Amino acid sequence: MPAASVILPAYLSHSTIEGCLCSLAAQTFRDLEVIVVDSSLDERTSEIVSRFPEVRLIRPERRLLPHQARNLGAQSARGDILVFTDPDCDAYPKWLSRLMDAHHRGHQAVAGAVRAEPGWWHWAVHWVRYGWWMPGGKARLHPEAASSNSSFSRALWEQLRGYDGTYFSGDSEISWRSHSLGHSIWFVPDAVVIHRHPLSVRGLVRDRWSRGRDFSLMRVQRQQWSRSRCLAYLMAGPILPCAMTLRAARHAADSECLVEWVVYAPFQLVFHSIWCAAEWLVHLSCVVGRGFGQDLRARDFPLSNR
Repeated sequence: MPAASVILPAYLSHSTIEGCLCSLAAQTFRDLEVIVVDSSLDERTSEIVSRFPEVRLIRPERRLLPHQARNLGAQSARGDILVFTDPDCDAYPKWLSRLMDAHHRGHQAVAGAVRAEPGWWHWAVHWVRYGWWMPGGKARLHPEAASSNSSFSRALWEQLRGYDGTYFSGDSEISWRSHSLGHSIWFVPDAVVIHRHPLSVRGLVRDRWSRGRDFSLMRVQRQQWSRSRCLAYLMAGPILPCAMTLRAARHAADSECLVEWVVYAPFQLVFHSIWCAAEWLVHLSCVVGRGFGQDLRARDFPLSNR
């Protein structure tokens, strides 16, 4: 039985998954299995996966959202540690070894760092989407584990019963439940994957808008926010983009990359404002009593690999 199971949710991932699988084949930690759950509409991704005979391929009969695909992969995984990344991520050779070291020291939920490809635009997008998980600094506790670089012991996974597959923001939700069970997220800054960001400006706007709606709906429903709490959020709306940008500054300081945060801070502020505007509308719907729960489901958002 492998010590670790690495699970990838794939959807039209033919342009990136080969590099990802090559990086997994080059890991210094070798006691692993790799599982790809491909719910693509065509065979291009599966054909690439078939070139890696050591990889287990699962082909569901219908399109799955990312966290649904992760849950399906976890059901057939054999490892004691369940590791999650994305098909548009390339892992450093010692990535899995660093995650496993943290588990061997007793941590049940572990998160790694995420880097961007070279280039100003890639890093600008990266600071907006992954400003909390920059490499650098010391290992430490962290509020959330990004699904592109995270791992759970099987014992904790069975307690958590997997991701909430209804939402794209299920990685936030499972992190909250892990904390509630007494298992804080341990962040390992030298367990690094490189995330590719092919988004255009328009694509990033759509991404921030849909993810802001998804996150706020998930939070209201899962944490059972009252109308008064939603109203308080609405009143705080103008300052929230600044608060999100400053929160990233705290994580940047922990990762010893505060100078880089300063360079990209204006960019973060603009796109965090789009996220917050989407959240604001969801909370407004809650306050005025509209049936927002029926028309803002994650399955209605633009489909994504992540």
